[in-house]
Amino acid sequence: MPELKETIRSYSEKLLNDFSFNKIVLQPTTTCNLNCTYCYLADRDTHHNMSIETANAISESIEKIGKPILLIWHGGEPLATGKQHFINLLNVFEKLRLKKIIRHCIQTNATLIDAEWCELFKYYEIKVGISTDGPDEYNQNRVNWANKQVTSKIMAGINFLKQYKIRFSVICVLSEKHLQNAKLLYDYFVELGCSSVGFNSPEREGSNDLVAKDFPELQNFWKELYQAWNHNPVIRVRELTYALSWIDSSIRRGTTRFIPKLLDLIPTISWNGNVVALSPEFSGVHAPKYENFILGNINHVGLDQIIQLLPEIHYYKEYVEGIHQCEKKCEFFSFCGGGQASNKYFEHGLLNTMETAYCRNVKKRLIEGVLNSLEQ
Repeated sequence: MPELKETIRSYSEKLLNDFSFNKIVLQPTTTCNLNCTYCYLADRDTHHNMSIETANAISESIEKIGKPILLIWHGGEPLATGKQHFINLLNVFEKLRLKKIIRHCIQTNATLIDAEWCELFKYYEIKVGISTDGPDEYNQNRVNWANKQVTSKIMAGINFLKQYKIRFSVICVLSEKHLQNAKLLYDYFVELGCSSVGFNSPEREGSNDLVAKDFPELQNFWKELYQAWNHNPVIRVRELTYALSWIDSSIRRGTTRFIPKLLDLIPTISWNGNVVALSPEFSGVHAPKYENFILGNINHVGLDQIIQLLPEIHYYKEYVEGIHQCEKKCEFFSFCGGGQASNKYFEHGLLNTMETAYCRNVKKRLIEGVLNSLEQ
């Protein structure tokens, strides 16, 4: 036990001075052409695009940092930026892309994808992620501003990707209806032709009015999902990959208590250059107690300087306090690394807390469901 306590103490202290990031989330526009019922973005009905000046400031910061970075274009709907302006933004980073300092990834609802967008994806070697929740009857939360379902438009966009032989991944947000149909969902995404799929549980975040709920049924969902995948493992399932890797490490080490990977800060830069860390969902949030989670603005201070200030930032130190509590008390700590900052804040109004509904639904029940299936 003394060795374990020392490991826990030193890890928490390590986070205050040693952290990492290899990806940056960029918000090219506030606009979204959809009005999904669970969306957390408060300003998705406004229209503000990232300026070329802000993109230049980001590019200069990345060049100074000098390590490979994945740029994730995400939120509102990146394609709503408009083709020409998006091309202008991409061209700011073209020198870095050709030097393989940066790579591009985009998360899109797919409804605006056409042949020209596909040509753009191929030219700039953009990795594409699609947000869709499955067949039409499971996709009812994804609607436009007239409250009309958009499954057919999503499928049209996906068909363009297939026509141009562009690989794509999928993120699916689960509802109670999904939980009874794990195999159906897995088979659907296999047939859809995606390279991988990830499943998000409904979360209380940002401007949405969802109530953070426990879903005990998720344990059986994860169990049945594992069985469906194990029977036909043709696409990667994000959660199963994480769970199986952790279980394998636990078996080899002979313990579930070991140090997780170094904390990933996930810096997020909004359309106007404001920088937040830990969770993209913090971008644009009104939280006076935490100074709206803003660390600085890229137009005034370089990202390397902003990140260096993090150990002195109140909300980061509070989050590390919560991680310390998780380390001491939770047997799943080495799997989740202390939980998501956004879930802690939006569920509890604080960051120095422990367990959340998201933690129980997507971490603990995931492991329990997979282990249950493996035992059988």
